[in-house]
Amino acid sequence: EVRLGIGRQLQVSAAGLELPGSPNADVKLAAIDEIEFEVSARDLWNRKLSLRGLSLSGVHLNLVTDKDGFGNWQSISQTEAEAGRPANSPTPLLAGILTDRKIDLTDIAILYQNDLNELELDLQLPELLLKRDTETDVASAVGAGSLNGERFDLIATFPTEDPFRLAVNFEQISIFAEEVPQENGLQ
Repeated sequence: EVRLGIGRQLQVSAAGLELPGSPNADVKLAAIDEIEFEVSARDLWNRKLSLRGLSLSGVHLNLVTDKDGFGNWQSISQTEAEAGRPANSPTPLLAGILTDRKIDLTDIAILYQNDLNELELDLQLPELLLKRDTETDVASAVGAGSLNGERFDLIATFPTEDPFRLAVNFEQISIFAEEVPQENGLQ
């Protein structure tokens, strides 16, 4: 179901969106219960996409690998690249079209299941706020949730130039990660 409100700001909402997994996959890759945002009609008329108030609720992501090593997230472009065909050109970054520079995510569920090594990770995030400060141009992520039933708090910053920092605090342990630039990429 998709709804569109017409005015100076086009109000767009959709419900029940699904992204199937790879062909022959038993589990769908992703689903979004509801998405809402506004689009500037003036900018759209001038061939510029400007979103504001982007909110996603009920975000479900399933990353499943079966006992044969086949994953439901193998993309068509990955398959084409393996076959020697070029993948599609990259799309513009989402940050460039978000005029209020934030995304509000609620009811996030990410399942990683690998039948080869029997690893299963069940990540639940009731709320996650992603935003970029307009003055400092630093992106941040703040949320709380659970991993396999263990509660945690998440705080991350992603400066444009400086190394990113990520802190995940569980009851018994804290994990801190920081980007370490290397000559050949990140470490």
